[in-house]
Amino acid sequence: MRIFAIAGASQPTRPLISALLVVLLGAATSWSAPLTSIESDEDFDTFVTSYYLTPNPELVDDAVRFIGSSALSCEESAQSLLSAFFSEVFERHPKLVDGWIAEVDPADEATRSVLEYARQMKPREIELTGLPLPQLNDIYWSAFFASGRPDYVVRVIDHLAYLRDRDDPRLFLTGASAKWSLASNALAHPLVRKTMEAEIAKRKGFMRRQLQQALKMTPDAIHAATSAVIEKTDAADTDEQTPVPVPAPEKEAATAE
Repeated sequence: MRIFAIAGASQPTRPLISALLVVLLGAATSWSAPLTSIESDEDFDTFVTSYYLTPNPELVDDAVRFIGSSALSCEESAQSLLSAFFSEVFERHPKLVDGWIAEVDPADEATRSVLEYARQMKPREIELTGLPLPQLNDIYWSAFFASGRPDYVVRVIDHLAYLRDRDDPRLFLTGASAKWSLASNALAHPLVRKTMEAEIAKRKGFMRRQLQQALKMTPDAIHAATSAVIEKTDAADTDEQTPVPVPAPEKEAATAE
């Protein structure tokens, strides 16, 4: 699964975009023939990002087997994204869920755990997974790709407000990843662009400007602009922490007797 990691922050502990941001550019629009099986990363990408356009429950068995064979479900950072995607798939096809989970190799506990959590997860309550984090944007995109529900895009849009929080790296990066992912997915998914345009008409001030920029700027330009903010913030933090040298007191001139 091609899940892009965007580096560029000045410190490795503060990634510009979360390590697993599910933005698969063009995957939903570039394939010309319908999938008949899932045998590669590219096939799985297309299956995930186009599911809301062409629901294909017949391929879920293949997808489950691919996850197990690729060890994707063993990657902790991918588990919540997979669960979010399959939670929406399971809701659309509740009578098929038991059969899909039965396809999991009994020894593959990681994949079984991901799918069992997806069965328990309530798709409409995905926003209750915790405090805003860049990874929460990833979860929303995963659920959107499975369902095509615009309200997941709106939740990502709401996170643009955190671009104001430059003193809180976690919140600021949540806003930055929201903006970058909106710009990226608007290029590949007309429904994302349509939702953003509708929200521009509803929003005002700061939020409207951020949405307009996300539609006009390239993802690379947004990445560069965010990197510049982070570097400037880091430089300011360094300046504040650098002690100011105190000049030594001048020796008093000797007084002539």
